[in-house]
Amino acid sequence: MKTENLEALLIDRAMGELPAATAELLDEYLAHNPEAAQKSAQLEDTMRNAAESMRVDSPKVTQAFPRDLIERANRGLRWRRQTAQLLKLAACLALGLTLGWFGKTQPDAVTMAHVTTSESTLQEPTLVKRATPSVGFWSVARFEARTSATKSEDKASRYKLQSLSLISTSKN
Repeated sequence: MKTENLEALLIDRAMGELPAATAELLDEYLAHNPEAAQKSAQLEDTMRNAAESMRVDSPKVTQAFPRDLIERANRGLRWRRQTAQLLKLAACLALGLTLGWFGKTQPDAVTMAHVTTSESTLQEPTLVKRATPSVGFWSVARFEARTSATKSEDKASRYKLQSLSLISTSKN
């Protein structure tokens, strides 16, 4: 008998799906062939172990979905993310204020002058402003000077003929 046919018959017998007449013929064959009988015993043992492992003795109890735990964990993560965002915003604000403070130009000099009055000998401090215009980074005078310089350059080169070379020539 072929090995494939024997294995198929042994599996059918172990599953209980082999007809009675075929089972009698198989038993007679196994009685005369000890190797096949040994293989049949191993296969029946394997099938029994598989059936035991698949058997369900008690129904499994399903647990409720842990929605509260998940919501609590998400709340904690959300709080951490919001805190991190606020810290980033505070760092940007502090950096901007620091750069603005140290990058600012000196304002028009304001000096305290002591002015004497003719009526009394007391000296009262008063504010005296210097008449120098502001030429700081954000000054309007600086902006106007730049725009007027660029406008004069634009007027001069407005109708000038310009050639653009887009193709590069290469010699072999």
